[in-house]
Order: sequence, then structure tokens, then C-alpha cells
Amino acid sequence: QALVDVYPKEKGFQSPANAPPLYLCDCTKFTDSDLRCLTGMSSLESLSLIGCTGLEILPDMSPMQRLRILDLRLCTGLHGPGALLGLTRLVSLEILLLPDCIMPESLPDLSVLLGLKWLGLDGCTSSKDLARLNQQLPKGCLITGQDLKRL
Repeated sequence: QALVDVYPKEKGFQSPANAPPLYLCDCTKFTDSDLRCLTGMSSLESLSLIGCTGLEILPDMSPMQRLRILDLRLCTGLHGPGALLGLTRLVSLEILLLPDCIMPESLPDLSVLLGLKWLGLDGCTSSKDLARLNQQLPKGCLITGQDLKRL
């Protein structure tokens, strides 16, 4: 939360040319509007938001054109309809680790993520629409999850 307080929210964050990975772990007070400020970090390649339980919806993240890794594990607020629509325009995304217990049927159309190589679905116990999800993903995309073996 301190990182967000350093910069005025209306200006957003600007990233240096070779931005290092940004880790915002266990940031329970980090909200959707705080994340909207981060979308100005266009050269960021890796963003970890593990445990940011205050997030309820991902804003349009399309300005983050270089983002290759997005880790949303333990972001328990990201479960409502349309909560993950903001990630569908991340054209460079290769690794997407989703919140625990998110159901595949609540995911947006991921077919636009042509570079996706790994989709992590830890905690997913629903088999509904898993076949649809597998058809949407680029050929060779690995889907992993601790509980997928039960499906």
C-alpha cells in the first residue's frame, strides 16, 4: 500500500525503460483504482499481486503491452462476473496464474491471448466448461492446477 501512497493516483505510475518485476504481495487494501494507476507502467514485464484481496475487478490493462507474467493467486475478490475482462487485451501475456477457486466457466474468452504458454488454475474443482477453455487456449498452452487431477 505504501507504493501507491507515494504517487498521486491521478498521475499514475510511469515505468522506466527496463522495469524490474513488481511484487505487491498481501496487499489487502490494494483496490481496483490502485491497479488502474499501475497500468501506465507500459514496460513492466512481470506483475505479482498475490493476496491482494481488495481487488474485485481488473481494469483494462491493455497499456501494459509488455506484461508477460501476471500472478493473481489468492486474490479472492476476483470472482464476480466480468472480474477478469481487463486481462483479455494483454497481447504479450505468457503466464497467467489465476485466483484460487476461480471456476473456468467464469473466465472471459482467453482465445485472444495468443502468446499464453501457461495457465495456472490452482484450487479449481469444477469441470464445467474446462473443455471450452482448453479449445480457446493457444495450441501447446499448459493448464495446471493442484485439483485438476480430480476432474
